Amino acid sequence: MGGRWRGYLSALEEPIVASNDYLQIVLLSFFARITTLNHFPKLVQRFDSYKGTAKREILLAASGNSLAGPWLTTLKGSFWSIDWQRRAFLLAARKLPKDERKFWLRGISPKLEPLEKEIARESSG
Repeated sequence: MGGRWRGYLSALEEPIVASNDYLQIVLLSFFARITTLNHFPKLVQRFDSYKGTAKREILLAASGNSLAGPWLTTLKGSFWSIDWQRRAFLLAARKLPKDERKFWLRGISPKLEPLEKEIARESSG
């Protein structure tokens, strides 16, 4: 299965996929659902080139990847500007180092919406 992820990643660069948010989301959702795909560093490199919904899929992929912690640490400062991607980020926050995660979640918790608070509570453990 190791080589298959390269096909998915190269498909993301095809003009028809690159111009279609839906197709990007479908392909990126494979990485969020199939954690055995060796993909995460490549997704992080491309994160800034995607729009909101595609970024959400990369954040969901981060929630299942042990390499995600340092990258998520760099994104914490932009948490309030990512709108509805925040829920995916909160889910991925479980990959932050434990002390950092608890401190950060405690600090943002008062401003979270009820559903976000529940996701944060689940991620804090």
